[in-house]
Amino acid sequence: MITSEYLLSSINKYLQCTHIEGAGRYKSSVDGKETLYASCFALMIMHFIGEFSEISEKEKAEWAEYILSHQDPETGYFVGPEISQGKLLSEAHSRDHLSMHLTAHVLPALKILGIKPKYSLKFAEKYLDIEYLDTWLCGIDWTSAWLEGNNLLFVGQFLIYLYEEYNIAEARPVVDYLLNWLDTKIDSNTGLWGTEGCADIAPAIYGAYHQLILYYYLNHNIKYREKIIDSVLSIQHIDGGFSNYFGGGSCEDVDCVDILVNMYKITNYKHNKIETALRKSACNLIRKLTFEGGFYYKRNTEFYHMGMEYTYAPPQSANMFSTWFTVHTLFLISEVIDLPCTRNINYNFNQACSMGWHTKSGLNKARFYWNDIPGVIASTILYKLYFEAVDIKDNCRPINRIYNLIRGRHAQG
Repeated sequence: MITSEYLLSSINKYLQCTHIEGAGRYKSSVDGKETLYASCFALMIMHFIGEFSEISEKEKAEWAEYILSHQDPETGYFVGPEISQGKLLSEAHSRDHLSMHLTAHVLPALKILGIKPKYSLKFAEKYLDIEYLDTWLCGIDWTSAWLEGNNLLFVGQFLIYLYEEYNIAEARPVVDYLLNWLDTKIDSNTGLWGTEGCADIAPAIYGAYHQLILYYYLNHNIKYREKIIDSVLSIQHIDGGFSNYFGGGSCEDVDCVDILVNMYKITNYKHNKIETALRKSACNLIRKLTFEGGFYYKRNTEFYHMGMEYTYAPPQSANMFSTWFTVHTLFLISEVIDLPCTRNINYNFNQACSMGWHTKSGLNKARFYWNDIPGVIASTILYKLYFEAVDIKDNCRPINRIYNLIRGRHAQG
């Protein structure tokens, strides 16, 4: 496990490598294009590692102006060049969805800067009408539980923002209505949404991470907590990742880690198993630190953030999205486990309700993985064997079968 000093040095190196001349201008990867996402992620990373306060007031003001210049005055959306100019290589996400997603990341960045959007969030005001919201909720497609989890968080996040930042009082009862509606849709067998015949457990977990942020933020009672914990623990690979493939994925890992850390804080259920899962996850995350100083998403795979051409990164190359999310994930784990790589970092989380938000606590942290050395060694060996098989003949089914036999799952794909 690397030291705190090495991690900070690596992160700062990556921020320098992706910075373009001018305050707030960043590329999504070292050889990539400038994006508004990259600007927001870089800002949040600096805040997370406790170094944003060291920036001059002049640079902060210029950074704020740079972000604000991308807001559409008619809708209130923030639209960067990755949406307005770059190609969309996937049909899974519309430009409206991408604009909502980007705006959801801009708002916590603006909160760190201590400013509000230049124009009102007109696109979000329709959700203040409970009848409109109810119609929208009835259209939720739980077969796409992961995507819908994003959408549910966006709507809740924007309503909370209208309430907190613009003092729109009617927004709060609408958020309560949203959460009460969600309460009626939970599968009591898994603690998740969509697993009653619509979605597999893994994508349902990845979706649940998003709407659960609203629950934590508003202290709304969470039902079936033990079932949620069991569900998340059941999908972890022996290598520490939480995706359907070896090595994990930045989204999938943070989705599961965030749930485990929050459940650890509010229940006494399976603390030892959660601690072990978090130790293994930390080891897996550190494996994806690159020579550039950032983190990549998934091994042996080109990266496009939601299919946006401008966010491209080659295999095994870091990208700003994965770097931001992985740094956040390591700090989440550090809320429970005393990690050597974060031990001397006075880290922060986002202040606004959003992805990246968390309430920092003063828990007595569990030791790192020394009581789980056999598991860590085994996961490292399997991890290397798996990817050697991929590199040699692009066929990893035999090792994948062995892995699934160990876990008691059927091989997929």
